[in-house]
Amino acid sequence: MTGFWQTELGMADGNPDNAFTQDFGLIPDGTKAFARIEDFSVIQKPSSAYGAASKIYEVKWVIAQGDYVGRIIFQKIRCFDEDEKKRFKALNMLRLIMNLSDVPAPNVAPDNYFLSQMVGKVLGIKIKEYSMPKSDGSGGLNEGNFISEVHAIKGFVEAKGKKLEIIHSLQKEDDVAF
Repeated sequence: MTGFWQTELGMADGNPDNAFTQDFGLIPDGTKAFARIEDFSVIQKPSSAYGAASKIYEVKWVIAQGDYVGRIIFQKIRCFDEDEKKRFKALNMLRLIMNLSDVPAPNVAPDNYFLSQMVGKVLGIKIKEYSMPKSDGSGGLNEGNFISEVHAIKGFVEAKGKKLEIIHSLQKEDDVAF
């Protein structure tokens, strides 16, 4: 039996382990894991409720082993930010990933062709959680993960993080119930 049931990942056999969706909850704050660069691209983001149009580098990391194997985390590197402090930190993160991937830095802004040299590289990453009010005024929270650190695999040790406790606070004095 081939054809329709055959994929690049193997033959679909109806095994529950292959059929059920994985947990999409947040990865605990401070988790350290080995991750593979699945994609590294220059992205032109259109303007939205979250900000003006911008150009960023985006890394798609896939956790390579451990409790969160297969989970995907996107890293946005804002090398074109107008804020010099943010730009400096972003340029250093980009350069660090290049250094750890043994890819020499060009004299110009890297393009997609150049960035593709890092696809497939495995590095150590530290994962953090974020939680912030939604900008639509609904009172809800946007929650997710981001990459805070990138390390060489030599000497890197995986570690389990701890789920952040979200504390809701009242924003106005007249919101007090008494």
